[in-house]
This record gives sequence, C-alpha cells and structure tokens, in this order.
Amino acid sequence: MTEQLFQSSMDDVVANRALSPDMLRDLHVIAGLNAETCRQIGDVLRPLEGLATSDAIKDAVQACLSEEDEGKIDSVVNALSRLKPQTIPRLMASIKAWASARKPRQQIFSDSVLERLEENLHVLISDYQAVTLMQKAEQLLRDVGNEFQGVKFVCDLRPVFDEQRANVEGFVLLANMRLIYVGQDGQRRVCEIAFTEEELKQLRKDVDKAQSKLDVLKEVRSTLTVKSCNKETGK
Repeated sequence: MTEQLFQSSMDDVVANRALSPDMLRDLHVIAGLNAETCRQIGDVLRPLEGLATSDAIKDAVQACLSEEDEGKIDSVVNALSRLKPQTIPRLMASIKAWASARKPRQQIFSDSVLERLEENLHVLISDYQAVTLMQKAEQLLRDVGNEFQGVKFVCDLRPVFDEQRANVEGFVLLANMRLIYVGQDGQRRVCEIAFTEEELKQLRKDVDKAQSKLDVLKEVRSTLTVKSCNKETGK
C-alpha cells in the first residue's frame, strides 16, 4: 500500500471530500481491529475520570491490544483525540465519497472495510469523560497555534567563491531546519528556516528557557485544585 494512494487530489478539494493522508491511514488501521478489542478499549476508557493526558489514554489502550496490534496504538489514540460520536456519520460519508472517486481507493476502502470501520468507530468513539476533557485540552492548545508533527535538520557547507568564481576562498556552515506541522485548516505544511551556527546556538538557549518556564508552571499546577460543580444546583 503506497503513500500516494492516501493523498487527496485537487478534485477532492473542489468536491469537498478531501481528507488528510494521516487520518485515512489511521481509519484504515482501525477498520482492521476486531470487535472484541474495540469493546475492551471502551470498557477501559469508560471508568476513567478527570483530565487524562494523551499518554495516559495511550497506556489504557495499549493494555487492550495484542502483540500483533501494538503497532496500531497511535492510530487508535489519534481517532480518540479527534473524533466525537456525532461526527461519525459525516466522516463516513466523506470517506465513501473519497473512495468512490478512484478505483485504487475502492480497493483500500472496500465495502467490507467501510462496514467494519463504521462498526468499530461506533464502539470506540463515545462520550468518555477523560477523553472529552483531553479533547478540550488539545483544542485549547491548537486554538492559538498549529500542530507540530516533526522537525528535521539538514547541515552542510556552503562554498564562498572569489570574484572571478574561479576558486573557493572558504566555506560557511549552515543548518537548514524543516518544520512539519498541521495548519488550522487541517492541511499538512512545511516551513524551512536556515540557521547559522550562532543562530542555532541561540535557538537552543531559547528552547532551554522555554523548558524552564514549563517546569515552573508544572510546579504551580501541582498546587492548584479543581472545583467540582454540583450537578443539581450548578454551583
């Protein structure tokens, strides 16, 4: 199964049926889970209370997966963090429209795969308290920024030529950073920035400063308490 098969075309965008390649891959993985595994995941998530981190949700899900399904954990957690029960019908309609546009896609999301996917989603995606709070927390994070997906540095030497461009007089060091992120429109994007050695050192210092601030905020958070609202009085 090639990466290209999960890509959306301009026709998909125009027809309003474009889905991100990552989501399509995750959904195809979820379609491959057996019904009992999905039920077990639901049973584990249902009693969880309070705000849970994505790592805590991941640990809970991992306990339900067999060895052969361990590689599917990220796809399950991604679906839990992004989907809600009321969005499933619209999502299924979009996938069916996307798959029907081209024959190779129909082989990936055949009728039987789509049927299993819908059944699994209805079992996996529910109003679990811990997952709902995690989604709200994630939304707060993304309301003011784009979602980070990865970073890659490419370092090289750039030659400095003389005026006649006949000889190399020296070299300069350069670190090119490729930042991969998901924009507010849900599309995967790339930003590239060139750093000199000194600029890269400054970036590292700035990252360390940001981490120090987060460490302080974690200490502050540990001293805070959350007030529970009385469901009957609303106070």
